[in-house]
Amino acid sequence: MTAAIDSESLRLRLLAVDPPLLLAVASLADFRRARIPGARHFADLAALLREVPRERSIVVTSSGADDLTAAWARRLLVEHGYRDVTIHRGGLRAWQAAALPVDTIPRDIN
Repeated sequence: MTAAIDSESLRLRLLAVDPPLLLAVASLADFRRARIPGARHFADLAALLREVPRERSIVVTSSGADDLTAAWARRLLVEHGYRDVTIHRGGLRAWQAAALPVDTIPRDIN
């Protein structure tokens, strides 16, 4: 069974003394448009494996409501030795639907 948490549970985990790494599985364009505060985007798996210790707690979130991409990323991380990997159910859309804050890059005003 895949470990999954909802947006409110994720919000509380991110406020903890030792919060998990929040890994955004999204295109770079989507990540730049809107993301959960504190989320990190990795361009490739090799970078993640180099930079993130395997004992680190990780929550994988996606840009949309489709959890398949997050599930795929979770499986890949587990196959590479990460043990504490959870999926954020519903991704960014669920986070926004819960009226939780997002980071965005303002569009240029010309």
